[in-house]
Amino acid sequence: MRILAIYTAILGLALVFHATYAQTMNRPFSIEDALSVKGFTARVPIHLSPDGRSLAYSVQSHFRHLGEVGDDRRLPTGVLPELANSEVWVTDLQSGNSLNLTPGWGSSWAPRWSPDGRYLVFYSDRNGIVQLWLWEHGTKESRLLCKDPVWPFFGFEVPKWTPDGNRMICKLKQEKETREQTKPSEPNKQKALSTEGEVTVQVWEFKPKKVVEEKPKESSIPTVWLPKWADYYLADIAAVDVGTGEVRRLVRGFRPSGIEVSPDGSVIAVMNLAGVETQATQQKLFDLYLISLEGRPPRRLVQHIRQKYGISLNWSPDGQQIAFTTWGQRASGNVYVVPKKGNTSRNLTKDVEAHLGHPYEPPLWSGNGKYLYCVEGTNLWQVSVKEGRARNLTGGLNRNVVGIVCRSEGHTVWSPDGGRSIYARTVDPQSKGHGFYRIDSMNREAMPLIEENRYYGGRARFRTDVAPDNGTIVYIAQDAQHPADIWVSDLLFQKPHRVTSLNPQIEDCAFGTTRLISYWTLEGTGLHGALLLPANYKPGQRYPLIVRAYGGLSLSNYINRFGLEGSTVNNMQLLASQGYSVLLPDMPLEKGNPLKQLPDIVLPGVDKLIELGIADPDRLGLIGHSYGGYCVNCLITQTTRFRAAISSAGVSDLISNYLSPDKYGENVRMGWTESGQGRMGGSLWEFRDRYIENSPVFYLDQVETPLLLVQGGLDTVPVAQSEEMFSGLRRLGREVVLARYHGEGHGPGAWRYANVVDFWRRVLKWFDEYLKPTG
Repeated sequence: MRILAIYTAILGLALVFHATYAQTMNRPFSIEDALSVKGFTARVPIHLSPDGRSLAYSVQSHFRHLGEVGDDRRLPTGVLPELANSEVWVTDLQSGNSLNLTPGWGSSWAPRWSPDGRYLVFYSDRNGIVQLWLWEHGTKESRLLCKDPVWPFFGFEVPKWTPDGNRMICKLKQEKETREQTKPSEPNKQKALSTEGEVTVQVWEFKPKKVVEEKPKESSIPTVWLPKWADYYLADIAAVDVGTGEVRRLVRGFRPSGIEVSPDGSVIAVMNLAGVETQATQQKLFDLYLISLEGRPPRRLVQHIRQKYGISLNWSPDGQQIAFTTWGQRASGNVYVVPKKGNTSRNLTKDVEAHLGHPYEPPLWSGNGKYLYCVEGTNLWQVSVKEGRARNLTGGLNRNVVGIVCRSEGHTVWSPDGGRSIYARTVDPQSKGHGFYRIDSMNREAMPLIEENRYYGGRARFRTDVAPDNGTIVYIAQDAQHPADIWVSDLLFQKPHRVTSLNPQIEDCAFGTTRLISYWTLEGTGLHGALLLPANYKPGQRYPLIVRAYGGLSLSNYINRFGLEGSTVNNMQLLASQGYSVLLPDMPLEKGNPLKQLPDIVLPGVDKLIELGIADPDRLGLIGHSYGGYCVNCLITQTTRFRAAISSAGVSDLISNYLSPDKYGENVRMGWTESGQGRMGGSLWEFRDRYIENSPVFYLDQVETPLLLVQGGLDTVPVAQSEEMFSGLRRLGREVVLARYHGEGHGPGAWRYANVVDFWRRVLKWFDEYLKPTG
């Protein structure tokens, strides 16, 4: 027994030594590692084949970024930066074998299976322009389906099959007419012009005009402003014959977003961007059209629908009605239906206080067409189409419902028992764990299927799919130490398993772990924060702390995301690998005075980590991008506790930001300032003092924190905002650096590889200089 005890003890010590040795042998996570991480292309839906065996998806990496973004916000080939460098993959769920259909092609995305599963279509710029391609499952061969350039603007604008599988519906680049109308010139006038030289004046002119509906549907008719950026949406809608490749342009010069083919394949419903409600708001307005596939003129059903992206619409199973929701700051969030043969919509939820609209998730029909199901922030609702009654199916469930399981881009909910059971994607508001629940639509009972400390994503529509016949469910999952991969499960989630392994190259890297912390503001509000500990963290040792700021978001929800905020460019594991702890705090903000609110919601989280013995109070850093950059600019004017700060693409002067026109002479940032993130609640002339009090440039004399300013030369945020911050601090004799990257846009996520590497080297060097001991 004594020998056995000694052997057991030795074995235990050996296991401990092995675990410790293996941990210390893990190499640091480098900038190059972060930029090599592959992820699933943002807002591009995954798609299961009809038999549930093959899964198609788009994979993206940041190895390089080709070319500068042009005036139309696209790369030279027509690809949007957020879609660049994507590849189309197919995985056999039974064998686990994966195939890259587009190796070295450039940018390829948006794969969609045909109704019979024989073909897969996708977009690719292999030939130097974005075109529609077709891959045959049986032969494993790809061919060009349509030579005309396609013109999607968002990743979710995927090609659509007609139900018979014979045609594809997609957006094409406008086919401009070349006919020129000439008029005889007047000799005297021509001579006068030629002697005066070339006129080079640029005229900016704005004359507001009322757009009156033919038949008003509401008491107030909005004034519609069509900004120049709306032209980015311009495209023709076409039907492409799959067999011959023949192209038929159904309408020209639309600004379409959401496109849905009717169940019988005779018409398509299109949400067409009409404009926005004046310069003082960011609220987009869409017109709902019916477009015949047989060449008849388009017919407008509903005018001026308030939505964010124009994709929250769905056909009824019998194809006789279209359901849609409203969403936005000036929308009540109601559910509507409009008959295919009519032009008057019916509000089903006008007496419901809940906001049933969603920017991404459309209303889903029941299989029998009697009900609509909607996600409202935290709950799942059932709406009777005939009677207009709404029931909250998850009111007593202590989980946030973030999506409904349905066929990818489907019209109806998926149910294994004829509609009684609804499968929902959920998030635990306390632990932040993600999972699936089965909801009984009759008695509202909820049964948990799976819940884990992983992150499934906030846009369930694009990251989940189901096979209609056998109920195989696929979803994308990640955690703080593992990048996203695809998982597959049966109905009961008894044996969910991973079917992809996108990033084996970083499996030997050392990553920090995460903790959820809780704390109270000075006013007594309970908040959470996601804490990323340094790699190889040792309890009892204090570490430099960097706060990642972004006002208005609950950043603790990211606790189970790899890199917390982003897997590549914004990967906070880069900081953890260099011995930093990172805090992503919840940052709720009210309208009117964000600058003064920020210290009370950020500093208590910092104090909590100091109290826990994790953070070193003398080595505190701060970083933020975009509105987070504005928050950084604000915070360093209100506290001197941070020893170093980095502000990327942040606003510093609300007045100049509000009044500065873009190159077209339009003030697109007025809406951002009044009713958007700026949170001023009105115009400069209504709240003059408020604009001054929330502009950091007026408080630069209180700044003691060394500041690194970073911005792209082509940023939609005026570069002058960083220049004002730099000039003011330099005049006051403060430590400040401005790094402007020429030819780059708003976010480093779309920058060229070399610039991203340089950006991160500057970040690490800046924090090392001020937050790490000398020597």
